[in-house]
Parts: sequence; C-alpha cells; structure tokens
Amino acid sequence: MSDEFKKIAAREIEEFNADYRLRFPGRDADALTNEDLLREVMNTVGKPEKLGEQVEMVS
Repeated sequence: MSDEFKKIAAREIEEFNADYRLRFPGRDADALTNEDLLREVMNTVGKPEKLGEQVEMVS
C-alpha cells in the first residue's frame, strides 16, 4: 500500500484503527499491516466513510 494512499486515506485509516481497538481490546491496532488495511479496503468497497469508499470496481 503506497504512502500516497495512506496520506489520502489518513482519516479513514484512523477511524478503522479506533474501531479495531474497540472490537479487539487486547490487540495492538498500531501493529496492523498493509495487508490488514488492504483487506479492510476490499471489505468496504463503495461504503461511505470507509477505506473502500472511493473504490468503484474490483477485478
């Protein structure tokens, strides 16, 4: 995942991290990998206010 994408999606990434901390209190949200973030993007394609909001088509 590029640094540019992380910069553009900084707000959504922070919201995901906050939600992750609530859902998994014993886990370290700061240890999430690019793969974890990409999985969240794919799981939220087209959903407003989520990491995958701007993704229109996955092929």
